[in-house]
Amino acid sequence: MLLGVDVGTTGTKAVLMREDGTQIHSSYQGYELVSSKPAHVEQRPEDWWQAIVCTVTECVAHLPAKEEVSAMSLSVQSGTLVPVDENFEPVTNAISWLDTRCSEEKELLTQQKGEAYFYRKTGWRLTNCYNFVQICHMRRHHPQTFQKTAYFLSVADYLVWRLTGELVIDENSAENSQLCNVQTGHWDEEILSLAGIDKTKVPPMIKSAQAIGRLTKRAAEQLRLPVNTLVVSGAQDQYCSAVSIGAFRPGDIMFSTGTSWVLVGISDKQLYDMKNYLTIGRHMVPGLYSSFAYTPAGGAALKWYRDTMWAAGCEAQSNYDAITERAGRVAPGAQGLVFLPHLGGALFPTWSVQSKGVLWGLDFVHTKAHIARAVLEGISFELLWMIQEMKHVGYEFKTMKCLGGSTRSLVWMQIVADMTGLDMQVSRCADMAPRGAAMAAGVGSGVYRDFEEAYEVSQCPVTHITPNWENYRQYQALFDNYKNIFFHQRSLFEEQEN
Repeated sequence: MLLGVDVGTTGTKAVLMREDGTQIHSSYQGYELVSSKPAHVEQRPEDWWQAIVCTVTECVAHLPAKEEVSAMSLSVQSGTLVPVDENFEPVTNAISWLDTRCSEEKELLTQQKGEAYFYRKTGWRLTNCYNFVQICHMRRHHPQTFQKTAYFLSVADYLVWRLTGELVIDENSAENSQLCNVQTGHWDEEILSLAGIDKTKVPPMIKSAQAIGRLTKRAAEQLRLPVNTLVVSGAQDQYCSAVSIGAFRPGDIMFSTGTSWVLVGISDKQLYDMKNYLTIGRHMVPGLYSSFAYTPAGGAALKWYRDTMWAAGCEAQSNYDAITERAGRVAPGAQGLVFLPHLGGALFPTWSVQSKGVLWGLDFVHTKAHIARAVLEGISFELLWMIQEMKHVGYEFKTMKCLGGSTRSLVWMQIVADMTGLDMQVSRCADMAPRGAAMAAGVGSGVYRDFEEAYEVSQCPVTHITPNWENYRQYQALFDNYKNIFFHQRSLFEEQEN
């Protein structure tokens, strides 16, 4: 048996599965974010551990007789900082990747070195919410905490230490800290120096799907697992999802839907984007690279519409199925109605915090169904924009592999297929991130030869969706109009701020 554990931002899910991919049991335990003041978002590391204990022990209780877990691995959130002392006790709460207190440090560093400097080194556009800038902020504003910190860890290496007593980090999680050089695959000494630390303050790096060690006696007792259970290095959650859905060949693209929408493109070389700063990283599969792009305007925008507009007036069916079904009755283009889903600003490729949500072109002819169609199309146009920019830097996509909550609507996924012109494989399995971690456990323990074999043995059923080419041609023309509206309203909001 293999065990995959996904330690997310708001909860942890564990999945127990057979080597053939049959899922025996899954368990979920949530926890809260801690916010003591504006822009501060923190987590208690002990909450992660207790959630692992809760979910793993529940899975173990469903083990068939005379069977046991041979290996486990972690899928984790990235960008969250865990400062610990010499005894690996947290010196403060973990600083979440959602935390935005470090905006001033981000601006100072950008002025000092320029955005291109950090992008060439790390493969990331410098952000105000990942480990590098978080450490800079702590050094400047909380020097006592900075001095007490023996190691600056992420979620992955902190929990691996709790499991095994070994201090290591998978290179995928390390790259997401913005302390790592994406070209060399090692910690970048110049970046570390800017943060005021050296390599003694961060863990040694290892590959994903590499055996780390066995459970400690204490961890084994708490998890109710054999002390000889092997712990294997995992990766950031999106990459674990990518291997679970089979996105590990050059030209593959994974589309992950949820609160935000994420694209992970796969290539056999590093594809830099000095115009839009498309993220570059190493894939879990050796020899492969990936680009990472996302928009916050995913399921969150549809939820906003449901809660504020669809449900108004005591709509009998205020669920997502009812919304997308009604939207499916409306022709492409929503009869001239356009929705810009930038309720929280725009990220890749425009990086416009000034952009706002806009419903453009309203007329007496428009109904809730038209607005619903415009909302689905507006979010999907953001995805199309990301794909086009990824193609401009050298990606060649044919098939998009899809997972997550939004894929339950085949109406919405058909809109995506029609816009992008891509064949779509929609996974019918849930829990893809912890399944990917379980696959990593299988690869690292020798159950599978590699991720390709792991996928072939344990793959989930999919629904195939092909583009409607008449709709595709309509959407190409409508997309130009969508971009024009975006650039016009952005300039208006910028003028308003000035």
